[in-house]
Amino acid sequence: MDSISVKTNSHFKIKWDKEVSGLVGLKIEPSPGRYYILKAELIDKIINLNPSNITALLPIPPNTSLTSGPSQGMDIPYLGGIGILLYLSQGSRPDITYAVNYLAHFSLCTNQSHWQVLENLISYLDILLTMAFE
Repeated sequence: MDSISVKTNSHFKIKWDKEVSGLVGLKIEPSPGRYYILKAELIDKIINLNPSNITALLPIPPNTSLTSGPSQGMDIPYLGGIGILLYLSQGSRPDITYAVNYLAHFSLCTNQSHWQVLENLISYLDILLTMAFE
């Protein structure tokens, strides 16, 4: 880390922390021998984009079977939610990877059933907001 900061500081003025504390929407807390990855800030962002009254204990309801309809163009809010969830699922929330990838298949043909499953997934994250992966 020191060699990177020396080389970078020769071209740019950058403030470097001695310890890693965060990474684009993720908070990283050091502990003896390990790091905890907390994602509360990014999860808060997606929960605020789409507040729901659903309470879900699973990322995707059992026996969920969505179908594609005719393409209706891009649903920007749906795509935005999927984008944030894809980022979360890569490395910090492996428990939602299947559900996010499944929902991403329907990006160009969303309907109310797709939104219900997306709301379920967001609710699941809301319930687990304070849990950290190590």
